[in-house]
Amino acid sequence: MNIHPPCVSWLYRRRRLAVLCAPLGLMVAPAFAQEQMFRITSSLRVSEMITDNARLESSGSTKSDAITQISPSVRFDARGARLTGNLSLNLNSSFYANNSSSQNNYLTLSGAGKVIALENRSDVDLLASVSRQSAYAFSPQAADQVTGRSNQTQVRMFSVSPNLKERFGSTGSLDLRYSFMHMDSDSSAMARSESQSLSFTATDPHAIGALGWSMNLRDSRSDNQNYGAQEQFTSRFTGLAQLDPTLTLRLIAGYESNNFAKSSSRNSSVYGFGADWLPTPRSRFSATVEKRFFGTGYAFTGQHRAGNFAFTGSFSRDVSSSSQTMLGAVTLYDLLMLQYANTYPDINERSVFVRRLIDTNAQGMGGLIVGAQSVLANGYFLDRRFQGGVTIIGVRNSIAFIAFQSQRETFADRTFALTGSTSTTQAVTTSGASISANHNLSAETSANLSLTSTRSSTADSSIASARSRVIAAGLSSRLSRRTTGSLTVRNNHGSGSSGYTENAVIGVVNFQF
Repeated sequence: MNIHPPCVSWLYRRRRLAVLCAPLGLMVAPAFAQEQMFRITSSLRVSEMITDNARLESSGSTKSDAITQISPSVRFDARGARLTGNLSLNLNSSFYANNSSSQNNYLTLSGAGKVIALENRSDVDLLASVSRQSAYAFSPQAADQVTGRSNQTQVRMFSVSPNLKERFGSTGSLDLRYSFMHMDSDSSAMARSESQSLSFTATDPHAIGALGWSMNLRDSRSDNQNYGAQEQFTSRFTGLAQLDPTLTLRLIAGYESNNFAKSSSRNSSVYGFGADWLPTPRSRFSATVEKRFFGTGYAFTGQHRAGNFAFTGSFSRDVSSSSQTMLGAVTLYDLLMLQYANTYPDINERSVFVRRLIDTNAQGMGGLIVGAQSVLANGYFLDRRFQGGVTIIGVRNSIAFIAFQSQRETFADRTFALTGSTSTTQAVTTSGASISANHNLSAETSANLSLTSTRSSTADSSIASARSRVIAAGLSSRLSRRTTGSLTVRNNHGSGSSGYTENAVIGVVNFQF
């Protein structure tokens, strides 16, 4: 059964380039017609690690090593009327004193941008990422990217999303958006996948005074090597009632269909309610509860910042995928970006400040994604997820806390690979927390302490639960105007498919050019 409207099915049969040509063609001339501000910064990170268990093997099989890592990087920042965004490229070369065969080079990349094709009418969102992730939650979990490499895989993701916008009446707006995402990894657990979606949104929040409406149609398709094509269509009509300037109520009704189960298609009505509350300019809360094809779905989100305190959190039960959970994870970077929103209103200036702050006071923590993945997998799954984070920044002391819990259930005839062997399951629960504290000993030097703990389990009694705990303590210092250094001691202990303990001393010098 084809669940797509004819026009969308036709779209999917055509080459993606044809879809992208129109908005990208409009983009080229105006994007560079106006003056832009470009900033290019480069740096070199050199680290030396001495570890007593480089492969995270069980007791009796451990092998010590001295690992040198050289990581040149370059970052591009753009800000202007037509183009905003950033792109970071890092080349990482690792050299092992006792195991030359483990020497390797790999690239990491992180970038996001927006190109205004037609002012107030059309723009293109771009997103790209190349990162290393743990492939299996029940295998040894490395505390870095050079130890325990057997359970690490390169994950590549690219997304482009052009849209067209139009306004009508005094408060109405239209939005037509096409999105394409490519994702793949070196692990067989998550083979190459490509997803496309076409969505149309029309809304008028004040059609009749405080009463308004919104309509959304979304048609998506995901093609992957493991499970073939998965399709989903959703439509929602929402009635809006603004009770006061801070509170809006929503009443939702709609329809959805999908073929997540290969044997049959699912068709279901959608109905529910929600509310949006903005009590202050620094606070926002949202709640949505719906009846869906899988039962009750919900999403509760909130964030607040005040003075030296910032909080963000969410609790949801919804259809998700590996790419969506990677993009939605709470990180230390996200918390600090929220914390300094008032101090640095310009998002690009704020990003530069936050990254420098992390490099100086919390090296190695800025890219830590807590709870992004419990298991790498293709396709869609039902994810019941909580995640939240808090930062408190004082004159000399700061603390950051991040916690999450994810309960994943696959849809019919889908399984999660757990350990890289034949062990599979249809349900996985992963929880964890990370706390990091920093104390400024002087204007140039700080002491830091961090603890990260995760646990993964499954209903299958034949598979033992997995635990991981990493404790790290160290000193960071600004050695000169363009040079920072750090010295860290670390203990990594875990259990699961195998038990392991690792101790390491890491020295890092970072040069900025």
